[in-house]
Amino acid sequence: MTRTTIRSRRQRRAQPTQNIYLPHSSWTRVEPVPAANATIAPDDFWLRLGL
Repeated sequence: MTRTTIRSRRQRRAQPTQNIYLPHSSWTRVEPVPAANATIAPDDFWLRLGL
C-alpha cells in the first residue's frame, strides 16, 4: 500500500483593497448662492413653483 500524504494549503493573507477615488461630477458642481435679501417678483415666484 502506498501512503497518501495530505498537504495542507497555506492560506494567503488577504491583500488590502486599494480604494480608487473617483469624483462624481455632481460633487464639483457649484450652485449659485441666492442673495439673502433678494426679493422675487410675484409672477416669478409662482412660475418657479410651476403653478
